[in-house]
Amino acid sequence: MGSVEPTKFTWVTNSSTGARTRRVSRDAKWKARYRDPKGRAKNKVFDRKFDADKFVARVDTDIQRDEWVDPQRRRAGFDEWADAWLATTARLTPATRRGYEKTLRLYVRPTFGGRRIASIDWLEVELFVVALVDKGLGPKTCREAVSVLSLIMKTALRAKIIRENPASGHSIPVRRRRAPVLTMEQVHQFVDHADERYKPALWLLVLAGLRPSELCGLRVCDVDWPRRTLTVNETQMWVNGEMVVKPPKTESGVRTIPIPVWLIEQLAASLSARTQMYSIRPSGTDRMFVSPTGGPMFDHTLWRIVHNAQVAADLPRFRPYDLRHTHASLLIDLDAHPKAISERMGHSEIGVTMDVYGHLFQDKQERLTNDLDALVERTRHSSTSRTEGRGGGSVIPMDGSGSALKPGAHPR
Repeated sequence: MGSVEPTKFTWVTNSSTGARTRRVSRDAKWKARYRDPKGRAKNKVFDRKFDADKFVARVDTDIQRDEWVDPQRRRAGFDEWADAWLATTARLTPATRRGYEKTLRLYVRPTFGGRRIASIDWLEVELFVVALVDKGLGPKTCREAVSVLSLIMKTALRAKIIRENPASGHSIPVRRRRAPVLTMEQVHQFVDHADERYKPALWLLVLAGLRPSELCGLRVCDVDWPRRTLTVNETQMWVNGEMVVKPPKTESGVRTIPIPVWLIEQLAASLSARTQMYSIRPSGTDRMFVSPTGGPMFDHTLWRIVHNAQVAADLPRFRPYDLRHTHASLLIDLDAHPKAISERMGHSEIGVTMDVYGHLFQDKQERLTNDLDALVERTRHSSTSRTEGRGGGSVIPMDGSGSALKPGAHPR
């Protein structure tokens, strides 16, 4: 328990009893004393005894609730904790870490850098969100900026530097961009105009729903030729000037996908063509696809291949990743179960699938309504036929004794 005592006083002795009491000086202040959870002595000086008593009571309550924050640590700067949080992201994927660094550098530090982290409150963060929106930034960018700020604040909160996270509880409008999807007719038109060497790769994006990094990371040994399946084991991408090869970021990303016989034959033919071109037969550990120069293939290489094909086919602009969205759209059109779609896409849970592709399911509402209407009509006609077959019937009102009532009479 804390205590409060004056900073200036004199001892006065009662002449009759000999008892000594303290007489507080008029210019005295009041010192609040307490011990922190580690037993270290702390104090703070106030002008009024009332304020000192109130402070001690609050400190005692905070310590009991394990909510006490060291005043000295509250002086820590935002930049210091931003760097500390960034150091904790070392185990994340390079692409994710790069995105965090970019958001922190472009949006968060320019606003909160140089500040004490404990001085940032909820209203300031809300105004920060408003400023981002006023700059014309999209909802996704705004959410990422607030998310990074919230992660930094959460780190400080767990270290007991701040009492609460001022970056939580902010509402940012969500306008999910509907990714363009191709019809099967457009897919044929697109692949027909693609580089012959990469037609099997483009078909894998459409029919297996691979991510571009998964396609680039596919090895020859990942294809089970007799069973006509391929297994996603690795991803390959170019991040911050270097090649990064790693497993998929979730366990569900490691998956086995059946593929058609004709596509297996195309993959085998592409390997044979590569053997003739480079005079070296690809081994099982070699990549299934390489760049036009024979080196590793990355997503930016795939961008050029897709772009050249869509220009030649005179199709609207789309990204390589949109071919994965096209795969999901085709599965939904085939009435595939959402769980099967989720497993095939490598999503961690079915909720991710519904969040990303839920709008495609909404397009089926009209057909479902028509099917329900047809069901109602069929059952209505069937019910009418059964009633007519029994010769119809009527309801006769009865009185309390069980006798039929006369017309116009009322039951008692």
